[in-house]
Order: sequence, then C-alpha cells, then structure tokens
Amino acid sequence: MTRRVIKNRSGAECNGNVPAVCTNGWNRIALLVYGTVIALRAPEILWPGRFWAEEGAFYFMRYSRSIHWSWLFSSELGYFSLLNKIAAFLAGRVVPLTFAPLVTVAFSFLVMMLPAWIWLFSRKPMPEKSPRIYAVLALILLVQPNQEVWLNTVNSQFFLCISTAIILVTDSSRRAPTWVRIPALVLGGLTGVVSALLTPFFWVEYGISGKTEKLREALWLSTSALIQVLFVLLSGGRESGWHFAALPWVLLVKQWVLPLFGESSVEVVSGFITQHQLHRSMLSGAVALIPYIIVAWGLARQGKRQSVLLFYASVFIAVVSFIKSSESQTGDMFLLHFLPMGGGRYYFAPNVLLYCALIISPADVPVGFKGWCRLDRLAWLLAGLAICTGSIDYLTSRSRHSYFFTGPSWSEQVNIWEASDRDTLEIWPRPWSITVPKPKKTVSRPRIQHMVEQYGK
Repeated sequence: MTRRVIKNRSGAECNGNVPAVCTNGWNRIALLVYGTVIALRAPEILWPGRFWAEEGAFYFMRYSRSIHWSWLFSSELGYFSLLNKIAAFLAGRVVPLTFAPLVTVAFSFLVMMLPAWIWLFSRKPMPEKSPRIYAVLALILLVQPNQEVWLNTVNSQFFLCISTAIILVTDSSRRAPTWVRIPALVLGGLTGVVSALLTPFFWVEYGISGKTEKLREALWLSTSALIQVLFVLLSGGRESGWHFAALPWVLLVKQWVLPLFGESSVEVVSGFITQHQLHRSMLSGAVALIPYIIVAWGLARQGKRQSVLLFYASVFIAVVSFIKSSESQTGDMFLLHFLPMGGGRYYFAPNVLLYCALIISPADVPVGFKGWCRLDRLAWLLAGLAICTGSIDYLTSRSRHSYFFTGPSWSEQVNIWEASDRDTLEIWPRPWSITVPKPKKTVSRPRIQHMVEQYGK
C-alpha cells in the first residue's frame, strides 16, 4: 500500500492517517508552552542567572580563562563534555562577569527545548492529532526525579540523551531536518556517556527498518561514541559497583515508586526494603522485576517497535548508570540510591524513556475507540500518575526542594566582589563557591616624575 503524503500550505508534510490540516500551529503553541513551563519553575535561574555546582566551580573556573585550545581535548570527571566546555569558555570570554551565568543558562535552556522541538516536528510513530504527542512533552518536563537536571549544563547530557532517543524513534521532516538531527546526535555523544549508550539501539533500528537515514544516524552516533569511549579509557574511567542483589530494588524504587507515587512513598518502600535486608538477597530481587516483566510481555504482544526500543534503552541506561554511579564506588554508599533524591540525576532520562515507551506503545488504536487494548489503558494510567506526581512537585519546588531552586543572587555576589577585598563568589547550591582573582591594579605615575627619575640618575 502506497503511503499517502499530504502537505499543508507551508509545505510541511503531514501524516496520511489524519485530515489534510496539519497540526504545525498547535505544535508551535505547545513548544511555547513547554518553554514557558521551563522558565516559570524558578525565574531567577534565567535572570540574573546562576552557576550550578561543578558548572561554576570546575568548568567556568578552568575553561573561562584558558588561553590554549588544548582544553578542547581534555576529559573531566571521567568522560568528555563538549557542551560544558563551550558554554564555560564563552561565559568567561564573551560577556562581563555579571552576565557570565546567563551564557551557561542559555545553553542549558536550548538543550532542554531540543527534545520537544525534535519530537513535535519530526515524523512520529503515531497519528499527528493524537493527544499522546503532547503527553510526551508533559513527561519530559515532569517525570521525577528532575530537580537536579533543571537548567544547568552539568546535567544537560540527560536532555541530550532524551533528544537522541527521540531521534531513534522518529524520522526527519522539513521542520526537523537531518542537518538538525545529526548535530544533536554528535553533541549528545560528545557530552557525557548517556547518549552514547543508545548506539546499539540505532543499529537494531537500522537492521529492522533498513532505512538509509537510520544508517547515517547510527554511523554518526557510533563515531561520537567511539571518541567518548577513547576519552573515558584515557581518563581511567570509573570503577563498577556490582551490587546485583540491590539493583532490582533500586530500579523499582527509582523507576516506578518515585515517578508514580512521590517521595513519601519512596521513604516507606525503601525503609521496608532496607529494614528486611531485601537488597542483600538475589532471590528476593526477582520480585522487584515483576513490573518490568509485565511491561516487556505487553510490549512484545501489542507494542510498536519504537516503544520496545525505548523500553529496553531505559532499562539499559538505568542499569549502567547505577553500576557506574559515584555512589556505587565505595562500600554501602549505594544505599543512597534508595533515598528520594539520592543519585536522582542518573534516573531522569531512563524514566522519561520508560514512560514515553508506554504512552506511544499501542499499535494504531484510534483515540476514543471502544476497543482500547488493555495496554493502552495501563499506559494512560501510569503516564497520568507520573504527570500528576510531577506536577505537584513542580508547583511545590521552592518549598520542598529549596536546595535545588533557591540560592544566592549572582548579581549581588558580583557587587560584593567588586566592592570588597573578597575574591570568592557564592553559587548554587549552598555552600558551593568559586574564587575569581581580581585584576591587578596598576598605578601610573605622572610623566614628569618619570622623566625626573630617568634623567636624574
């Protein structure tokens, strides 16, 4: 059967399964709402700006004053971070110190917008008018835990990972062309290791679909991933924390309990797990895998290929992130992952992929059709719970998570720095700070005095 291609007045290609009126106008509105939601969570992040932890204390301090291009070829924190370096370099060279954080915030804001843009304007595995399209945007913004990754370049790698995953399950279009998607893949592969972990899934997609576009994307991401692996090996990498008995319980807490029921439920479930030492037993860990078994079975029977890829990519990234996390390197520090906010940044991208896999899973079931499959009902239930829980957290961010969403005013810190002898500036979160040496003051002597001293000898 030949695919019916419909174009609107602007020439944008529409899905042949829907009426000829494209939804590009609604997509633009959705993108605007998406960006507004990002900004309103903590407006002071956008103005007067902020540096977040290593973003200021490490990247800005190291690369804003670099005079050699060798900084572009060094690895930090065990991996290569291209975006962080470029943002920090420009923040220190392009604008005055007062506006330096605005540069890194602008980079992180654009990266947060990137997955929404690619998703809305690419060809998707669903009808263009499906409400699931906008549910995906809500999941990207609201799925927990997202506090630590909000508007900072240090954790922009996780939004780049989501962009990479969206490229995996969509095709290019006029408004999301190859020349946008390929740089996004390269930037993701060269900024942290999370996007690079999706490389095998691109090859699986190409092997199944046989599309030239997917081959091109797989080659570009593979090249970036190889460069990333080289930097990881040269830097010595990280040790692996092989806590196999605890892994299923950590995934249950981080990928199911926290996004669906919130932090209070995590404290109850984690307390039960640790009190009864369930995380020490491989046998009991099999119980924690039940949700994954159910979803894998349902997707295999009724899901689309794209949702299956997202599901297994989610699990793979979550497993690797736990094993390689800084908390898993020494002793029982891995137990921090049972806390609501412990290691939260590692599970944001996997959780988004997991619930997006559920929401796009039903195979072309018309919305409102009486014969909705059970998987579709379950998907809407779980996605709805995740969105509701995330919305509550979003609206109460300042009171519940002041550590992430409040901090010293950068403009005030710069004013104090200029007016006093102090060379330190406080950044977010407290008690982080950076040291910015003041320029040396040179006192010029009168020319006549200089001449007297010179000729009087």
